[in-house]
Amino acid sequence: MGRSVPYGLTLGVTLAALAGVVVPARAQDVTCNGTPGELEVRKVSFAGNRHYRGGELANAIVTTPSSWFQRLPVLHFGARRCLDTLELRRDVYRLRLFYRQRGYYHSGVDTRVIPRGGSLVAVAFRVNEGEPVLIDSMRVLGLDSVQGGPDLVRRMMGMRRRPYDRVRLSGLVDSVMDRLRNEGYARAEQTEKFDSVDTDRDRATVMRSFAPGPLMRIGRLAFEIDPYEPGAPLQIPERVVRKLLSFREGKVYRQQDLLDSQRDLYQTEAYRLVEVSLAPDSLQPRGDSLVVLTRLSEGTMRSMRLGAGYGTLDCIRAQGRFTDRNFFGGARRLEVNGRLSKIGVGAPLDFARSICPSLRDDQFSDNLNYYGGITFRPPALFGPRNIPSLTVFSERRSEFNAYLRETPFGANASLTRELQQRTPLTVSYQVEFGRTTANAAVFCSIFNTCDLGAISRLQGGGSLQTFSVGVARDRTDNIVDPRAGSLMRLDLRHGISSLSSGSGAQFNKGFIEGTLYRSVGRGTTFAGRLQIGGVLAQNLFSGVSDFVPPQERLYAGGPNSVRGYNQNELGPVVYIVSNTTSFARIAPGQPIPPELRNNPDSAINSGADTLFLAGDTARLQRFSPTGGNALIVGNLELRFRSPIYPERVQLSTFLDFGQVWTRRNEIVSFGDLRFTPGVGARLGTPVGLVGVDVGYRRYASQPGPAFFVGRLHPELPLEQDPPTLLCVSPGNLLAEGQLPIGASCPSTFAPALGSSFRSHLTLHVSIGQAF
Repeated sequence: MGRSVPYGLTLGVTLAALAGVVVPARAQDVTCNGTPGELEVRKVSFAGNRHYRGGELANAIVTTPSSWFQRLPVLHFGARRCLDTLELRRDVYRLRLFYRQRGYYHSGVDTRVIPRGGSLVAVAFRVNEGEPVLIDSMRVLGLDSVQGGPDLVRRMMGMRRRPYDRVRLSGLVDSVMDRLRNEGYARAEQTEKFDSVDTDRDRATVMRSFAPGPLMRIGRLAFEIDPYEPGAPLQIPERVVRKLLSFREGKVYRQQDLLDSQRDLYQTEAYRLVEVSLAPDSLQPRGDSLVVLTRLSEGTMRSMRLGAGYGTLDCIRAQGRFTDRNFFGGARRLEVNGRLSKIGVGAPLDFARSICPSLRDDQFSDNLNYYGGITFRPPALFGPRNIPSLTVFSERRSEFNAYLRETPFGANASLTRELQQRTPLTVSYQVEFGRTTANAAVFCSIFNTCDLGAISRLQGGGSLQTFSVGVARDRTDNIVDPRAGSLMRLDLRHGISSLSSGSGAQFNKGFIEGTLYRSVGRGTTFAGRLQIGGVLAQNLFSGVSDFVPPQERLYAGGPNSVRGYNQNELGPVVYIVSNTTSFARIAPGQPIPPELRNNPDSAINSGADTLFLAGDTARLQRFSPTGGNALIVGNLELRFRSPIYPERVQLSTFLDFGQVWTRRNEIVSFGDLRFTPGVGARLGTPVGLVGVDVGYRRYASQPGPAFFVGRLHPELPLEQDPPTLLCVSPGNLLAEGQLPIGASCPSTFAPALGSSFRSHLTLHVSIGQAF
């Protein structure tokens, strides 16, 4: 005859025996303290566990192996953790309790300590899960008459014929209560529960009873608002606060509306304290109406923040922000933002060029980068969930070795709506009046425009209009240094660019990014990210096919991308070499001298003669990334605490991969992906995380076209033979009538990468995590 065990007494004897023993497992300290005879735990393993992973079981016990670095055969640094025999015996009970709470009443656990030489041991847990107790009878009462009740009952009834898992059962009950309170049943409660377990038959009977109560509506809104200074008038009146709430009088009560309103009020940054909740029972009326109480304590309405920092590609940078959170009343927000970068290398503040050596050869870092903008943001538009914003700005922005964007005037209008918690949807329209400057070789190689006069016209002033839609879903546990959760982002853009001549081009751009964070042990986090992007031009631009403005193209490489490469160095690139003065003309029928025939230089057929531009005296002056219209970038990183100052220093190992393609000229192939491993460190400072990463690149330099500015007929007057871009890639042979045509310049030039190990390393200094 089976034994029936009441729910409240299922663990009675066991818990009494373990009084003070079954505690949060990870709260115990098993760090080695140098006591003679201590046994260091090098490995903890589990066998026989079919339904639960070893990581879940490891989180339920105290016995823990030494850190990963401590277990390496050479380094031997990191946390050392030793065996506590008392806690090991308790771990057996902890694992049995873990299984019992999940319906495995017959589980058994054995342990074995395995010597590993000297004072080192491994601990092995062997689990015999046994057969689970199944729920063969389940009743859910009280939900038939509520909206969505049948669906809630089906979810609960899904436990039938499954293990009697009290952890999951409790979670289902909580979800039912949340659902009821978000459907208007503010006074819903679980009135009765009954569980009976027959361990001889391995069967359980479960009953849950709910009392939803009446459907409630919001009858009155009450407010308690404290001014910033005692006795002073309110800076934001009550009528404005009402507009910021997600609910109104007469609306069906939903618990989530109160939480959303509390978050929205906090995000105005105008209050030191925000609390939105049901008023105490003594203030609640009889019947089906409720009083919702909003308690607020006003904060300062104006503030200013200043900051400065250093980055590999920004050199010294500074920024400032002034915020008025109640501009002309009504909780309207006004922000004035200013930023400067390239301080130290850019005129007129080029006083310390030696501290930023990587920017010496960047033609776009000769002057300061700046941004100045004013943003006006009303609290809401057509409801509290819609947040409009209008920004006017002026800026000078450069991308390392790629382009310079100068915008004397620009404006951006956007509307953001929170679809779900931490899931904003943003629609925006931006117009800029300015000019984009890129190296002439970029236009020659990618856009088939090599005439310097035509390039100058292409880089003339004009407008750029973009319409964009972006949505992000943030489920991370920390904005600055996430340890768990995920982040998804999707951006779609449609743009129209025009020149002063009135010509223009349209393009579409899409970008998707997914990031995942997982805790894989004490102080250790796995982070992974994948980015995919594409650009599609829609029409011709001044006779140039597939034109996309340089600032809208895709680039890879750098501290937040593939770290084995310098900024924008991964992907299509053109090279600029210093001007060479070695020329030779060979008439038709005459033999080519061996020093030219065997020299990997350029040969240009100039009319009846062949003009050789000997490149033996040429040297690389700079590279210019052209960007691409297809991108894949991925990052895998393991972050862990440093053995020295673990609360301030974080170490990491990473593997980055990616590539950028130009689909008109290349085929997207995963075989082109470049993989670069590396190591990094992050130091916590009062201004945030400061990071250093070193990536290793084993690949040769990316082949590309090589150009220099020269003249085909230097013997002629300058006005008859103006300078133009000349292709000097090895193996080039072009007819003069075809010159200059950049698409015909072969991608055969590749600067030599040094043979030393150090030449394959790339150093990055940045602020914050790489992603």
